[in-house]
Amino acid sequence: MLLNNNKTPIRLACATLFAVMCFMIACQKVNLEWHKYEKRDIPIRGPEVRAKSVHVVSHGWKIIGPVDDQSKTYDWGWEVTVKIDPYDEPQPEKITNLIEIESMEYILYDKDGFELARDSLSIEKWHNTEWNDGGIGILQEYGEVKTYKQTSTLSKSKAVRAFEGKYIVTIK
Repeated sequence: MLLNNNKTPIRLACATLFAVMCFMIACQKVNLEWHKYEKRDIPIRGPEVRAKSVHVVSHGWKIIGPVDDQSKTYDWGWEVTVKIDPYDEPQPEKITNLIEIESMEYILYDKDGFELARDSLSIEKWHNTEWNDGGIGILQEYGEVKTYKQTSTLSKSKAVRAFEGKYIVTIK
């Protein structure tokens, strides 16, 4: 009997600690500000001859807000602005004046560099060409600057930890 009475304060302390931790997690705030980055040196994937003409002039992400009051899911959005350098010299007739963007992804990380969410640009929504192999993609002209935007969802526990974003752009 004496042994059970000694365990009661320990159980009470553990239960209180658990309740405080749950309360702290539930009360964490999600940062709803835009996180914008300019001129970061993340290489463009694809043939080097064309990739050196493609630049991401800015990119960013934002936790938009909860999907609804009942769920613990948040909407988040991202954007990537791509600039294609203009041609400096005249090109032969058979050379196209377009860059073919095959895919674009945006990745959210926590402050320790662990991946929280990954979203691929909906090529079906943005595409304006079909490749010879049946695939689809985006054509962007040399000298053009274009911003691609998209939204997705992630859990509140990940939204609270979101710290940094990076892009992956792949050209054909």
